[in-house]
Amino acid sequence: MSAQVCSYVNMLSEELVSADDMSEDPNPQISTLGKLLIMYQRILEANNYMDFSSIQVETYNLLVSHPEILNELQNKIITATTSKKKSIKWRKRKKWTNR
Repeated sequence: MSAQVCSYVNMLSEELVSADDMSEDPNPQISTLGKLLIMYQRILEANNYMDFSSIQVETYNLLVSHPEILNELQNKIITATTSKKKSIKWRKRKKWTNR
């Protein structure tokens, strides 16, 4: 049961849903999930804990509110990806020339 609760809470957190909006939904199943998410978030906050989905949400919020950090990170990813592709091409070329 607790594994299911964690699964639901993580899915909801990752989808950036509003726990307050969900808790006020007329559908009792949705409102219960919203209340559960609110309680879970309060427990995390009270104990100064972060779970993986919380880290993802905080990272998302940071990147949205600081586009300069997002831009710098994107440039680093592009550079790393380009370097990796060049390295793979070089290894393949070296492998074929050594035959």
